[in-house]
Amino acid sequence: MAKDRLESDLIGGLLGLIVHDLRNPLSALHSNASFLQSARDATSPDVKEALEDVSASCEALGHIIDNVELLALALRGERRFEQNSFSVRELISDALSRSRSLATSYSVRVEFMPSPDADAKLAANREMLGRALGNLIKNAIQHSQDGIPVRVSARIDGERVLLLVEDGGAPVAPDFLDKAFSAEGQVSAKGLVGARYSRGVGLFAARLAADAAGAKVRALPAPSGSGNAFELSIAR
Repeated sequence: MAKDRLESDLIGGLLGLIVHDLRNPLSALHSNASFLQSARDATSPDVKEALEDVSASCEALGHIIDNVELLALALRGERRFEQNSFSVRELISDALSRSRSLATSYSVRVEFMPSPDADAKLAANREMLGRALGNLIKNAIQHSQDGIPVRVSARIDGERVLLLVEDGGAPVAPDFLDKAFSAEGQVSAKGLVGARYSRGVGLFAARLAADAAGAKVRALPAPSGSGNAFELSIAR
């Protein structure tokens, strides 16, 4: 058992080093692409499209690197993260902003459904909770269909705040509801109808981030009766 734990620690440490090493060149690439976008020849649509593709690819790679970091933290057994105070509205706005480029590339509209409950205050690790929500939103974007927008909403249910991410895509299959958020499920999910695989083992990463923030995540049928919904639940 101790040997297995040591191996997990070492693997987690190595993944952490790889994440650190990848972030530096990716940041430089993204910065240069942004500079070229601002300095480009506005009359060249081909150049504009190419630079937008480079920028979107950089953001996608950054998202995958973030998820590798979550795996590294889990392998190292890190469980304690600093708590912050913030509103649900701030959390959702930030997650939507980070998902905008992906939504544009998929031609999917992402909407925040405002409500008074979105002003509720939370005490949790904002970064980890935001990563959990972001992975759910990105999964919804990748699987949305028929021009139906992805909708993000919040409501208070007793002592918990429920964040809901809805899309018009095929729902998680009933026999895959729990497995979809597991490592084993992600390994077997790619290409399976109803498994909802997304970049960077998105649903497994969402669960890791939710666990780190003291939250819970699950899939359920969309309240509208068609499509899929993800619920991220955390104590107030």
